[in-house]
Amino acid sequence: MTRIREAFCRALDLAPGERGLFLAELIPEIRKEVLSLLVAHESAGRFLGSPGDAALASGERIGPYRILELIGRGGMGDVYRARRDDGEFLREAAIKLVGSRLLAPEAERRFISEQRILALLDHPNIVRMIDGGVWQGQRYLVMELVAGEPLTAHCARQQLPVVDRLHIFQSVCAAIHYAHQRLIIHRDLKPGNILITAERQVKVLDFGIARLLDDSAADDPTTTLLNPFTLSCASPEQVRGEPLTLATDIYSLGLLLYELLSGRNPQGSGARMEIEQRILTEEPPAPSKVAAGVSPDLDAIVLKALAKDPSRRYSSVERLSADVDRYLNGWPVSARPDSLLYRARKLAIRRAIPLGAAGAILVALLIGGLSTLAQWRRAERRFQEQRSLAHSVLHEIYDSIGVSAGSLPARRLVATRARQYLDSLARDAGGDSGLKRELAEAYLRLGDVQGRPYAPNLGETAEALESYRKALTLLEPESARYPNDPALQNELIDAYLDVALTLSRLNKPEECIEIARRAVSTAENLAAHYPRNAAYTEGLSRAYTRLAMGLGAIARTSGSVSALQDVLATYRKALAVLESNGPHTGETWQARKSANCFYIAYALRDLGARTGEIGYYRQALESALKGDAINRLLVAADPKQTNRRSVADGLTEIAFLRWKCCSDLDGALRDIHDAVAAFRAIAGQDQENMEARRDLANAYKNLGVILGEAGRRAEALDANRKALAIYQLVSRADPNSQEDAAYIAEVQSRIGALAGAR
Repeated sequence: MTRIREAFCRALDLAPGERGLFLAELIPEIRKEVLSLLVAHESAGRFLGSPGDAALASGERIGPYRILELIGRGGMGDVYRARRDDGEFLREAAIKLVGSRLLAPEAERRFISEQRILALLDHPNIVRMIDGGVWQGQRYLVMELVAGEPLTAHCARQQLPVVDRLHIFQSVCAAIHYAHQRLIIHRDLKPGNILITAERQVKVLDFGIARLLDDSAADDPTTTLLNPFTLSCASPEQVRGEPLTLATDIYSLGLLLYELLSGRNPQGSGARMEIEQRILTEEPPAPSKVAAGVSPDLDAIVLKALAKDPSRRYSSVERLSADVDRYLNGWPVSARPDSLLYRARKLAIRRAIPLGAAGAILVALLIGGLSTLAQWRRAERRFQEQRSLAHSVLHEIYDSIGVSAGSLPARRLVATRARQYLDSLARDAGGDSGLKRELAEAYLRLGDVQGRPYAPNLGETAEALESYRKALTLLEPESARYPNDPALQNELIDAYLDVALTLSRLNKPEECIEIARRAVSTAENLAAHYPRNAAYTEGLSRAYTRLAMGLGAIARTSGSVSALQDVLATYRKALAVLESNGPHTGETWQARKSANCFYIAYALRDLGARTGEIGYYRQALESALKGDAINRLLVAADPKQTNRRSVADGLTEIAFLRWKCCSDLDGALRDIHDAVAAFRAIAGQDQENMEARRDLANAYKNLGVILGEAGRRAEALDANRKALAIYQLVSRADPNSQEDAAYIAEVQSRIGALAGAR
């Protein structure tokens, strides 16, 4: 009886043209019962004569909407194209009207569920709910009208290359990940429910059988049985009638990706029982076995998503999309077994320069090079140097930093060796554009190891600036040579931002501002050409942040209130730019938003210090707490050191602001002691991490300020002396840091004032 009811419900939900094909798949016994129910259903509908059984005529009104035409009909409701023309608005929409059928209570329950779910969703790739209500006793739902064609049909008609199909697939993943974060499972992801508009925007439709993970009613056995799904897009757990999780949608996404790559659904066609048996027991062939040209990496991604056991699939849609992104960027994918050979092969594919003598010779021969013995020796020498550098990066950096991160001599050896190889290759780069870009990327990474501010580093700030400038010297001519290469322009922006950040630490605000303005100009141009690319929008936001850092240093020196307000406005613009293409749920975007909230807090704090107005401190605390909330969510999702450092750094500022705005000594001391404990733990993991020690000193410095202003002189002296000792240690390791020199002078002055106040 359960199978009959489920099949009947599914048949009701299909258009007449599709219903016959569905019934043909059923075994004769079930088909006979379903047909009899359908006949009874139609008879009852004619007898009842309810408005839901006859299509509404063009011109009829539902609330402020005028019906234009019927565009879809199923067992659980009809969909109309309508126009709102009540004098306030003029726009078209889709209206879904629940039908009056034998299963009206079930249809209404699902309709209410869909309305509830759509109300939770606000994402550019998900159809948007506009309105809803009751008309003549029937519920209706007003949704965004989407004109488009099914995903797979669009890709086939346009003959899109694999790269474009993967980018579209990632947009689908972004929509489903957004829904999952709100505990919503779609449960019926299929090409027909994913449309591509004329502007190539993805729209995920039909959350009619979706459900909330915390919806207890959805777990009722009877309700679950009545929820239809498309068998060819169903997961094993759906076929078995088991409770569904987020892994169900991941399986459906695997089927979608399979079809995008191979042109066919691996679950095939045939009788229902045959398809169910195939879903439950048969492993699908790799897409490359069905269609030529599919990478083994994509095979691995698809088959991981299609694992029969939900626990063996990707743990989230975000991780599935991240693996696709790694493939697109030439990095090893997590779905494949890791090996040195695999990583080396991916490195060779990812990089545009020869990594083997035979490869170098072959490429050179194909382009007519290596006509003399001297040219051959030059190419061989370049290969040997590149191979040595690759070995150093892949082995020495991983071994000495990744395995024994506390070994400062080993880390300095790696940095020195890498710089030697890079400088040697740079001298021999000539007009090789690929090699120049490769070298620029390597110089940027080297600078990070040497002395990137606010990240673990060797404390070599001046050396880091030199490496960043070398990258810039390589990228600027290439950028002028290839102005329409967005990836190259983005690399140039990264180099500008790294240089500007390091100049800020070296207390060179004028140079910082000049470089930041170049970054802003380049990023504005890139974001204007690619307004939907979140990465380019984030780059523009970061450029405004760097500009504000330079402006802030000058404003604090001058003490000009208007200049400080300009700094605040620039930080706020950085946040507005970041949010203009959001919201996004990715860790990087969230971390950027948190950082912007704290930068705004710093600017407000400076205004409070300059004007003495408590209101600025209160606004600063409010902004900092927003950033702190984001940081804590990131730690809860992935408690890695970078996120823990952000929480502790935020608490250092929050403690100071609690005291300044509200005289909340207990709250301030609680937060600052938590920050000190966290920084001690981070610094204890790597004694040579100068940034972690500087963070600890900053926390002690703020603790000294709070205690001193609270009249606890002895404790304030102790905290300031601890801060001074650490700053002096860090300054000896990094004597070029003007930031540390300023901190030392500030703490020494405070110690003198406290000592003289006996």
